[in-house]
Amino acid sequence: PMFLGVVDQTIVATALPSIAGALGSVEGMSWVVISYLVATTVAAPVYGRIGDLLGRRRMMVVALVISAVGSAICAAAGTLGMLVVGRVVQGLGGGGLMTMCNSLLGEAIEPRDRPRYQGYLSTVGVSANAFGPLAGGLIADHVGWRGIFLVNLPLVVVALVLVLRLPVLSAPRRP
Repeated sequence: PMFLGVVDQTIVATALPSIAGALGSVEGMSWVVISYLVATTVAAPVYGRIGDLLGRRRMMVVALVISAVGSAICAAAGTLGMLVVGRVVQGLGGGGLMTMCNSLLGEAIEPRDRPRYQGYLSTVGVSANAFGPLAGGLIADHVGWRGIFLVNLPLVVVALVLVLRLPVLSAPRRP
């Protein structure tokens, strides 16, 4: 899930010229990137609080589903406005992916082992930042710009399977 959340930030960068050509709007292309980042920033603390109340694993599943819905909207977008809406939805899921990864780590790993696992998450983040633009350019050139959003769907399925295999370690708190 962390990889998916981070790669979604960067994968569109190299595909922006293809997207602008297809949608006929160069002026608004910055919104394709900014809308995701703003939605992610707004959503992250909300997921943290709701995860405390309803359960972190459950909220990770919600974030994955929202991210997949956003990716599908982006892939189907016929206008810049629709693409921006899809990126907002995708970002609302992405904020949960990053927040819940760290929260689930804190829940599942003993305190003495957490620094090592935080290092693993950092490695995933750095790898995703490097992989995103490269993958975005290759996919946009060989499949088309819609492919950069469709590639997320199988990744979400894999992430869902992995998240659902996690043990439920603590019951959610009730207010």
